[in-house]
Amino acid sequence: MNRHSTLLLLITTLLCSCGTETSDHSSSSRPTDASAARQPISQAPSDNQAEESALGEYVAFPAAGTKLRQPEGFQKADSFDGFGEPETQSSVMAVSIPGPYSQISAGFTQQQMKTRGWTLLGKKDVEVDGLPGILVHFEQPAAGKVYLKWSLVFGDDQKTTMVTATFSKALERELSAKLKSAVLSTRLYQGATPEPGADSPFNVAVSQKLKLTPSIGKTLAYTKDGAIPTKSPEDPLFIVASSLGKGAIGDKREFAERRLRETAQTKQISVKSTDAIAIDDLDGYESIAEAQDAESGTPLVIYQVMLFDQGSYILMQGLVGAELRDEYLPEFKEMARSLRRKQP
Repeated sequence: MNRHSTLLLLITTLLCSCGTETSDHSSSSRPTDASAARQPISQAPSDNQAEESALGEYVAFPAAGTKLRQPEGFQKADSFDGFGEPETQSSVMAVSIPGPYSQISAGFTQQQMKTRGWTLLGKKDVEVDGLPGILVHFEQPAAGKVYLKWSLVFGDDQKTTMVTATFSKALERELSAKLKSAVLSTRLYQGATPEPGADSPFNVAVSQKLKLTPSIGKTLAYTKDGAIPTKSPEDPLFIVASSLGKGAIGDKREFAERRLRETAQTKQISVKSTDAIAIDDLDGYESIAEAQDAESGTPLVIYQVMLFDQGSYILMQGLVGAELRDEYLPEFKEMARSLRRKQP
């Protein structure tokens, strides 16, 4: 697997699985026929028209370089570029990833997705404003539940855009077709793009060893040379992301360690320590784990801080080769402790 595909899997897990545990929707007033047939990759024209009527006006997301129509019942999100529906913990999120479309889209194969426990349900070629793309439908377990996703991936030799709708499998019958239509409504945004980090809801102090990369949604990503993907599994990577919504988390220590064990493109994860920590008046847990790169077997160290805020959380993860542990683990810790939320 190339480094762009590896980065894609890490970012997809961080950004598209940053929701929290939620209650069972079976008692909701919404229809929740979990046994309904999966939404096929194609729909009849009448179905498309019906679902498009449930979409509102276009909303622009300059940092992601896109605009898309707002699904009925969804609100523009504060913590990511896209829309959310708190009641169902469903979302439509757009991110822009520096890297060739041909390489990043290569990560969406049945074999590669299976290594992450994801099930590919369908894939077809599409086009967005003249750019090549794919529409991918897949299933992903997270936080003890099963989620369905529609992901539109498109781009060129320099940049790839990914717009992903995420929703509980229990709500497939109600949400799948509507959110698929929302994803397919994506168009390029022609206005100015914000500076890296300008749209993020938090700040991290300038690092002497790591540089901020081009913007990936409202997430902050740092590498040794300020470019992604990293050139080697040993190279340091530090990412800061917000959860997609709020929910009942339960045992916070267990939740944090479970999230650590789900770190993308790693294997043989062994948690070595988890300690309580407080940063920017938020309580959470700081963990250190040893692991291996899933492809090369390179020994890695994973550093994680998860901070909790009234049902939502901020996740910080640093990954680096085990041989560089002494150089970069202190840097990860210093960066994590410098996090400050921006005032509304």
